Amino acid sequence: MVAAKLANIESSKHASSIETAVSQPEAAKMLNVSVATVKRAAKVRKEATPETIAAVESGQLPVSVATQHGSKDAATHLRR
Repeated sequence: MVAAKLANIESSKHASSIETAVSQPEAAKMLNVSVATVKRAAKVRKEATPETIAAVESGQLPVSVATQHGSKDAATHLRR
């Protein structure tokens, strides 16, 4: 989720200056995750419920699970 927050070039909110612009591939490299993970996290941030987003951000729910199961039943897959 952090990488998705960092990646601001491809989002609907464009970076205010070129110095702060970060692409998804750049964010992925900075945080040592795949570009696919950043894309999944961006999708969760855009489409999931606030509860699902909070669960992913707190580490209770993997991004991959949140995107596979959608926001409705994602809470049933929380890590205990």
